[in-house]
Amino acid sequence: MFGPDICGYATKKVHAILTKNGKNHLIKKEVPCETDQLTHVYTQIIRPDATYSILIDNDEKQSGSIYDDWDILPPKKIKDPEAKKVMFRQFFLPLLNTVKSWLSSFHRGA
Repeated sequence: MFGPDICGYATKKVHAILTKNGKNHLIKKEVPCETDQLTHVYTQIIRPDATYSILIDNDEKQSGSIYDDWDILPPKKIKDPEAKKVMFRQFFLPLLNTVKSWLSSFHRGA
């Protein structure tokens, strides 16, 4: 959804809402709209490199990266430097040795 929103004296901005997976994402930047009594042409350009421009009467009012100006991507996860991969041998060999000793003691006792 895209276009001007003029409601009374308080709200005078351009809405630029992108939808991804059924969820609406509102632009984080404030884009003021024209408030005079004239007709204006509002244009939103979205480029393949994930940049955009918002023009009013063919004059660029806002531009930037979709990734920076909308919360459209999930937050980045920072890898835990303390986390380690558990190797098969590190996890299962002690368990296997325990099972072997339990089975050998079971067979000796029977």
